[in-house]
Amino acid sequence: MRARPPRAPPQALLALLPAHLRPGPLEPVAELRSPRRSAAGEDPPAPSAFEELRGRLRHQLAEIERHDPGTRLGRDPESLHDMRVGVRRLRALLRAGRELVASDTVELDERLKELGRILGEVRDLDVLLARLDAEAAVLGGEDAKQAASLLATLRSPRLDDRAART
Repeated sequence: MRARPPRAPPQALLALLPAHLRPGPLEPVAELRSPRRSAAGEDPPAPSAFEELRGRLRHQLAEIERHDPGTRLGRDPESLHDMRVGVRRLRALLRAGRELVASDTVELDERLKELGRILGEVRDLDVLLARLDAEAAVLGGEDAKQAASLLATLRSPRLDDRAART
């Protein structure tokens, strides 16, 4: 199966997030309070639950954007993995912070879900290729030739997709 490029670039997510968040009168979660103290030895005011959620959402979005170039270029499978992890964490934060969002996040969640699906397909192929490379390395003779042919066939969709994007 050929992986399709994401329909909406991660930058579009940044524009969607602020519209879905609202400040609320909720009390801060004790576990999320910063351990830093002021010069007078007092605890700084703890961020509200909304501020904490917003900060975590921004951090995950920054992670997605940071790994986007490496994912699109396809040079390092770990960029794709890290971007996929960022998408999963962003979706989890949106679900966990559902009470703090101002509007329905179904569209945003669907876009993130689709992006995660696409990244998952490519990641699965990367993992399969790495495992088969390791297995093929111990083969010899005709088996090694057959393994090389199989690996080339599995790699060609990724190469075709990359050529089509450049």
